[in-house]
Amino acid sequence: MTDNSLSKIPYWDGKAENFGVYVSKIEAYAEFMGVGDALDPVMMANCPTKSEFALIDVTNPTNVPLVELYKANKKLCAIIALGQGKSHGIALLGKTKSEDYPNGLAFEFVAKAKKANKPSDASAMIELEVELEKLQLKGARDFYNDVVGVLDKYEVTKTDHELCMLMARKNHDTSYARLILDELKSKSPDFDGLCNNVSEIQRLTKCGSRSRASEKEVHLSSVEGEGAFKGKCRNCGKVCGFKAKECKKRKGELHGGRLNGDSEGNTSSSKTCNFCGLKGHKEAGCFKKFPDKAPSWYKEKTAKAEAASSSVEVSLASFDPEKLRIDMTTSQANSDDALAILRQEDVWICDTGASTHITWSNKGARNVRDTMVYSLGHTGSAAESTALIDIPGVFVRKDGDSGLQAVLRDCSFSAKHNFNLLSMSKLLHKQGWKIVRGDESLIRIENGKGGTIDFDIVVPTEKGAIYACKFARTMEVATVNADTIVRLNINMAHCLLGHHNKDSVQKTARELGWVLTRGTLKPCKHCARSKAKQKNV
Repeated sequence: MTDNSLSKIPYWDGKAENFGVYVSKIEAYAEFMGVGDALDPVMMANCPTKSEFALIDVTNPTNVPLVELYKANKKLCAIIALGQGKSHGIALLGKTKSEDYPNGLAFEFVAKAKKANKPSDASAMIELEVELEKLQLKGARDFYNDVVGVLDKYEVTKTDHELCMLMARKNHDTSYARLILDELKSKSPDFDGLCNNVSEIQRLTKCGSRSRASEKEVHLSSVEGEGAFKGKCRNCGKVCGFKAKECKKRKGELHGGRLNGDSEGNTSSSKTCNFCGLKGHKEAGCFKKFPDKAPSWYKEKTAKAEAASSSVEVSLASFDPEKLRIDMTTSQANSDDALAILRQEDVWICDTGASTHITWSNKGARNVRDTMVYSLGHTGSAAESTALIDIPGVFVRKDGDSGLQAVLRDCSFSAKHNFNLLSMSKLLHKQGWKIVRGDESLIRIENGKGGTIDFDIVVPTEKGAIYACKFARTMEVATVNADTIVRLNINMAHCLLGHHNKDSVQKTARELGWVLTRGTLKPCKHCARSKAKQKNV
């Protein structure tokens, strides 16, 4: 083997994402060097061991194939060893060595490396779907190369029809949408050919006037937007569509404040409104207290916000700590603790609008299978689920006691979901459950066989409340991810868990997997009010 041939030996840095390219090169290089039979398990079944090779009569023409096969395996193992950049590959080759084959077996090395770096199990299918969903369709040829690069990491095949469907989901340009649709309707879709055709259209549509046209459109949209004023605003210095008095970039626009110097506004940005509690304006100039004084753009913005908040408040944008009946400091008065609870992988929100159970976590999943299910919210485009899964587990009540053991079947999984949703409509309409109780403390449903589910985790919002329950997934303790642990103070937990005493709150929090941060349980005015007794008159 010359120095020139040594420089051409395929190199592998031990990384899984580069293994697909490496195995293709090593197979081609083996054929080029005339030792390709060493990668064939059927041919290698006849390969003599070291002791057998020592007894072979090399002068006998009938033994020539066995001699060449033994030497080919020995040579290819040396080539593989020379091409390893990390100890990981050397260790894999070492596992194939024995007294019979002290140099190792090349075909076993390739098989072991494929199993470790190109998985083909159900988890690989999910990982493949997640990586494909991350790709962006900008240039068609770049998109094709990215897809091929992702597919090369896994021993999972995708049909051209499935890849064309992926391209259709990623496409946002109407100029070649028809081309993609025609390819999907054909009897034998060709993903490579489709990318070539789309790439030709993209090259044809590139011109120098495109950027100038887009700049003109941006300018027109700023003038013909919500405002009617076409001159230059003296406040922001731009053509924003408003005069300086009603400019959206005025100080205090987010909370209804007025610009410094207004007759009814604040005279200092450090002033705090006594009505809404926000900084940047006085009570006399608060748009929340005096809506008739607000400019037109603020009234339109408020109307849109109220219309949007009439739907299910899963976002908790209007989370109000006062509704939780707990005294909180300014730094604590936010929705982080409530959001952390609802985003926990074992907490499921009761949802009458979802037609199927939806989850963002596949931990503890069984029977993972492909799906074509789409989830359509009240706004935005439809989101495709990655897979359908079954999740075994047990429902846990707020007091920490275990309840009904069940399997949530046909759960729609996608890592893009923000919350776990338990479909109330599916339980009532398809599985015969009935609502037997519903009040401010919980919603309880029964299946007629003694099984009950309590949605007893209640998170009030400004205009209602969100009901949820805990469904503990059945899995090994070692698989629990510490990143999903919920941390909150004992005062918040005291409120969420029904105003129990300190010991009960700590015990229930441990059962729910919550971590209570350092701090003491402050006196609760609501608990004191409930225990108060009227004095004798």
